[in-house]
Amino acid sequence: MDVYKTIGKNMVKRRKQLNMTQLQLAEKCGVNRPYMSNIENGKNQVSCHILINIANHLHVSLEYLVGSFLQSNRDGFNEEIASYCAAVPRERRDDVRVVIKTISNSYQIK
Repeated sequence: MDVYKTIGKNMVKRRKQLNMTQLQLAEKCGVNRPYMSNIENGKNQVSCHILINIANHLHVSLEYLVGSFLQSNRDGFNEEIASYCAAVPRERRDDVRVVIKTISNSYQIK
């Protein structure tokens, strides 16, 4: 699978997790729905500017969108964490950060 198809697949997955329509995402990103459809179907090579805009509106990292095309993300860990965090209300995300930081610190070699 090429990177543009992966980006599209991950966009659709996350957009659906957020119960967002393709039109809603397109409007938030300042593009038309057919263009967003082409991005989601891997037919358009998306610019960095639009890709960053999409990631921001989907509340994910660029690494999430490009998936295994980045070396640091080969095990899918970030996608898994992102999917768990998607259900957390925005006002409670600091709680999640504290928990993750606490767990991470417990694995530090001292």
